[in-house]
Amino acid sequence: MNSEKNRPQSIREVRMRMTRSGRKCTARALWALSLALLFVAGICIPAHAADLQAAFGEEDAPAVELDARISHLAAMDLDTGALLLAQDADEPFAPTGGAVTMMTTYLAAQALTPEAMVAMNGGEARAADLVAAAILDGDQDSASALAQAIGEDAVSRMNDAALTLGMTATTYVSPAGTPEEGQRTTCTDLLRLGRALVESETFADVFSCAVWETASPDSGLPAQIENRVQLLNPDSEFYDARVLSAFGGGSGAELFNTVILAQAGDQRVLVACAAQ
Repeated sequence: MNSEKNRPQSIREVRMRMTRSGRKCTARALWALSLALLFVAGICIPAHAADLQAAFGEEDAPAVELDARISHLAAMDLDTGALLLAQDADEPFAPTGGAVTMMTTYLAAQALTPEAMVAMNGGEARAADLVAAAILDGDQDSASALAQAIGEDAVSRMNDAALTLGMTATTYVSPAGTPEEGQRTTCTDLLRLGRALVESETFADVFSCAVWETASPDSGLPAQIENRVQLLNPDSEFYDARVLSAFGGGSGAELFNTVILAQAGDQRVLVACAAQ
């Protein structure tokens, strides 16, 4: 097998090496990716709007110019596992927020049911509500409560699970998503974890909803927790309903990071990216 031929392509290489016969399929993948990146740009990254807007409704998505400040990027066809694009995808960075609590949630999905009651703030909260708060809203108290329910060795279990999933460049130090020295991951590793989470049935409803309704009134959690997609105004030029979900967001001293699920036609694309 030709390793050069099969390695993930950079954004520039995709445009340069695309042939006429493969143009339509690749364009569809890049179109979905562009929609996902529009979401990131609309929240926190100044985007070259004039360039990005050209992707809407057009099949020629490779013409889209991505913002250079998106420094780490990986995109996967969720159903096949194929890596579509890579830009410094294996370059480690310090994850924060949901990029860490994604793993806390992954372990919780194996140890708890959605209706399981977990101790928090002197009361109790449903596991599903804690997951929504931790992964959609970056709530550190919720992530810590889930970690305690998992067990005292939660961090050790997180690192063991990372190796099991093939996340060989990832090291966890804390389950709460706080910036920690020595905590590292890559966009490629986040894709592996994101795919495992999306395919998990335990908390699937949390990732697919626009607004999560909590049922833990004594926990101090808000009555509603919005998926980060809802942070965009539907009237915004960046808004598009094909961005299905955004989770794993966090911001530290080094980089902002997030994971996004988008869909174009029948193709689901999972994107992990980090930006200055």
